[in-house]
Amino acid sequence: MNDTCLLLVDDEAIILMALKMECKKRYKQSEVITALNAEQALQCLAENKDKQHVIISDYQMPGMKGDEFLRKVTQEYPDSILIMLTGQAPDEVLKTLNKELRLWACLRKPWLAKELYAVLDTVMQ
Repeated sequence: MNDTCLLLVDDEAIILMALKMECKKRYKQSEVITALNAEQALQCLAENKDKQHVIISDYQMPGMKGDEFLRKVTQEYPDSILIMLTGQAPDEVLKTLNKELRLWACLRKPWLAKELYAVLDTVMQ
């Protein structure tokens, strides 16, 4: 997808930076933007509303957690592709979210580049 906005959301700046570097290296045709919290992410989506959104969101964040954020995204941007990247969400929560929001994938921290690319390669073409 040439008109894709890859939005990375995580409250840990070091994780966000590492994830962005990996994504920019492989998906040069797409815009890669970051947000340190859900509120910033919603603003980024509003500013890029004419694009296809692929969102990788952390679960455990201060303020609005990742599940609440992805529920809002589903309501406002129903065609978005949602990916959860977490080190803390219990399996039962992820199963519920997957059923409710039809997550494209759930990845665990620390992620492996090959797993991240396997998921993103299917949606970023």
